[in-house]
Amino acid sequence: MAKAMLINVTHPEESRVAIVNNGVLESFEIETVQHGQLKGNIYRGIVRNVNHSLQAAFIEFGGERDGFLPLDEVNYQVLPARSGKEKGHKIEDHLRPGLEVTVQVVKDGFGSKPPTLSTFISLPGRFLVLTPDSDAGGVSRKIENEEQRERLRRVLSELKSPEGAGLIVRTAGIDQNKTELNRDLRYLLRLWLNIQEAAKSHPAPTMLYRERDLAIRTIRDYLTADIEEIYIDDEEVHRRADNWFKAVMPTKRKVLKLYTGAAPLFARSNIEDQIEQIFKRKVNLRSGGGIIIDSTEALTAIDVNSGKFHRSGNIEDTALQTNLEAAEEICRQLRLRDLGGIIVIDFIDMRSRRNTRSIEKVVRDAMKADKARHDITGISKLGLMEISRQRLKPTKVASTFVDCDVCGGDGVVRAVESASLSALRKLHTLAARGEAESIRLGLPADVAIHLLNFKREEIFELEQRHRCTILVVAQEGLKRPDADLSETKRGALPAAEVMPTARVEARTDDGKRKKRSRRGERDRTPRPLSAQATTPAVSDDDLVEEPAPEVLEAEGADEGDGATGEAGKRRRRRRRGGRGRRGRGGVVAETPAPAPSAAPAPAAPPPAMEILVPPKGTTEVYFPPSMTGRAQEAPDGEPGDKTSSWWQRFRRVLKTDEPAPGGGGQGSGVR
Repeated sequence: MAKAMLINVTHPEESRVAIVNNGVLESFEIETVQHGQLKGNIYRGIVRNVNHSLQAAFIEFGGERDGFLPLDEVNYQVLPARSGKEKGHKIEDHLRPGLEVTVQVVKDGFGSKPPTLSTFISLPGRFLVLTPDSDAGGVSRKIENEEQRERLRRVLSELKSPEGAGLIVRTAGIDQNKTELNRDLRYLLRLWLNIQEAAKSHPAPTMLYRERDLAIRTIRDYLTADIEEIYIDDEEVHRRADNWFKAVMPTKRKVLKLYTGAAPLFARSNIEDQIEQIFKRKVNLRSGGGIIIDSTEALTAIDVNSGKFHRSGNIEDTALQTNLEAAEEICRQLRLRDLGGIIVIDFIDMRSRRNTRSIEKVVRDAMKADKARHDITGISKLGLMEISRQRLKPTKVASTFVDCDVCGGDGVVRAVESASLSALRKLHTLAARGEAESIRLGLPADVAIHLLNFKREEIFELEQRHRCTILVVAQEGLKRPDADLSETKRGALPAAEVMPTARVEARTDDGKRKKRSRRGERDRTPRPLSAQATTPAVSDDDLVEEPAPEVLEAEGADEGDGATGEAGKRRRRRRRGGRGRRGRGGVVAETPAPAPSAAPAPAAPPPAMEILVPPKGTTEVYFPPSMTGRAQEAPDGEPGDKTSSWWQRFRRVLKTDEPAPGGGGQGSGVR
């Protein structure tokens, strides 16, 4: 099959153009309704903002976002400096908010970047480019033959171009004579005159000129002498293309044909599979190797793998043949995918410097057919080649694909086990606050099933510990690792009925207030006093059944014969110690009210106290009343012996009103 251009426009939502050479896809363009091209359109816009720090202005031209006009794209002949200088050095010297300007889109916006505008207007024709209000002119740099360049310069000097306008000969005009170039010039001059009249009669912001549609634009920019046939599968588009050929290239009308076959145009040429390959990450080579293309925000990384291709006995030859085939395919993929920016290629390592130079030559020759400006470096000692390619338009993937709703474009999702544990941690955090009476956890179906099957005991333990109800449901519309967590807070109780959990205040008989930390009660839900036990955990009778000798001596010294008198009523305990005191706090409960009788009510008993003073010489395992079943061994030394860590951490001090014999002021007692 000879080289041909295929134009598929049967569906109005999407237009496709392919150039095929002997069954191989060389160029591919696609345009959708959602991602229409703005590049090349000319607008009459209004300056909305002049940014001094960026040295740029933002222009309202009728698009979704304001366009970006940098200082380098300001035509000083059209917008001279307001200070009277021929050339200003700042953007505010040429532009001000509210000023109307004629601009052209030179780069489509992509991602978060707005479209880039320019006041240097250029109108491309088939063989020439007209640059009004600019003295730019010459011959395309892609025409390297010096004789052809000199001939075209002489032809340009003979053309009657308007004063102040420039002309550039395109690559397609290399073999054209003066008559063809002059016909193209007259067409461009008529077009520019119509644009000027529209700018005067239409208020800003408005569109003055729309670039040709994909079919006509591709014919104008990519039609070369070696293309023998152009097939279009739509009658209306074929009619417009025929009119364009009559006005611009009447001698080339014979290559234009209307396709009326039963099979789809692209399927007839067997290029649908090649088009689908553009959107895949891995591209297979004919030899069995492959290339992996990964695009990021900063650059595009391409890795070359030998795959199944192994030439027996010579690793260097295998690497060379794979790299040669990969080099041509990489340059082709750059054009087909419209990849721009920095491209880093990791070729298979080769020891021979001659083989490395041959790979570099293949890449440079293959990139000559690329219309985008590019720069190529040599292969470094690490086997890497860098290519800087001009970004002409958004990539094919960006034009036809959207980010995944599940992964957000990352390409990976969280595993079910990890998402289940993450949801359990969030559930634990919410339940530990102690404010929720019931918690509802909505999860994706697979995560909810895993959580209920493998973490049922943990959920039950959370319910028991924090006294709440937990409901795990499979909720539609959620994707991993999303979770819908909601709570119903428990009803507030009256202030008089709630036992404080942070600290307990007690009053002594002399009216002084005493605050005690309630460690060990952190995870307990407050309960009303009516629900607490009315009997003290430790009573005075329990404490005096088996008193230690030291306690009796101290009591006798402090109280004398009236131990049960006023001093006994003023007894109180004081807690000491550090972290080891957690969980030892006793609960001071309400003293039950006396039964109603005619006799006067007796005086209130003193507050309950707990004294942990083990008998001297006792070595049996001792269970303090406030501890949760953890046994500790009582010390067998003297009460004042500080070598016992248990004694230091859990000692109790009994204070009396009278000083103990042998010294010590008020407050000294048995230790």
